[in-house]
This record gives sequence, structure tokens and C-alpha cells, in this order.
Amino acid sequence: MNRRRFFLTALGSLTVSLIFASCSQQSTQNSTNTQTISQKEQKEVIKVGVTGILSEDILKFVNNNIAAKEGLEIQVVTFNDWIQPNTALRDKVIDANFFQHRPFMNNASK
Repeated sequence: MNRRRFFLTALGSLTVSLIFASCSQQSTQNSTNTQTISQKEQKEVIKVGVTGILSEDILKFVNNNIAAKEGLEIQVVTFNDWIQPNTALRDKVIDANFFQHRPFMNNASK
């Protein structure tokens, strides 16, 4: 009788623990899915300064084909000369200058 009571108590405790664990896991999984969906809906906008049509076309292609998958949106800001993008970048009007990438800067600093 004593063994039976111990076995039933242990079995009941195990069952209740499994129920609570599965409910908790499902709740966590649902909140994670909700966060993932909302993060995908919120795209990070990056403004990039360009000075030519070719650069603009490249960035539009990247925006339409690659950036969306990464949760990014690229806004192209076109300038008429090579100085304006640098000034706009300094003044934080744009986030990046198409020509100031790492290889360009490494070469310019030599």
C-alpha cells in the first residue's frame, strides 16, 4: 500500500510537471514567434548617398533583391558632385556614402 501511494504521488507530480512545462514552452514559443514577425515587419532604414546612375541602380537592385530579406530598406539619396555626399554624411543627413567603403578608405589612407 505504501509503495502504491508513493508511485501514484510520483506519477501525479510528474504529470503535473510535464503539463506545466509544456504550457510554459508553448507560451515562450508563441512570444518568440510574435517577436520574430514584428521584427521582420520593422525594417531598418539606411540612407546611402550616391553620385551616379550606376551606383543608384546597384543600390536599387540590392534593395529589391537582398536587403528586404535581411530586414533592411535602402533609401538612395542622389547628389550632383563628389563633395555633397561627404558633407551630408558628416551632418548625419545620410547613413553611408556609396564610395566610402573599407577598401576605398584603406587605399585613400595610404
